[in-house]
Amino acid sequence: MNKYSLYIPNLDKEVERHVMEEIARRLGGVSVADCEGLWVSSAGNIVKDNNRIIYSYCDEDVTAFFRDLAAYVKDKLKQESVLLTVEEVPRVLFI
Repeated sequence: MNKYSLYIPNLDKEVERHVMEEIARRLGGVSVADCEGLWVSSAGNIVKDNNRIIYSYCDEDVTAFFRDLAAYVKDKLKQESVLLTVEEVPRVLFI
């Protein structure tokens, strides 16, 4: 089982909603959490971001699907980059 997390800037609710709906349709569910961070741009500047982490769990490899979503976000929000993480999760229980 993997946890796929897409970190997107909290800039456009329509883009966020589109991403969440695509994930929900494909994987059956999606969650979101707020996060704040700093990063260094290609110009060497420190940039502060208020982000949303959109994540879901899946037991199949959906990396290409999430890469496509990251590219969509990067293009729509004119970002230098978008962070996607894939973490192996030993066990997930829905109780």
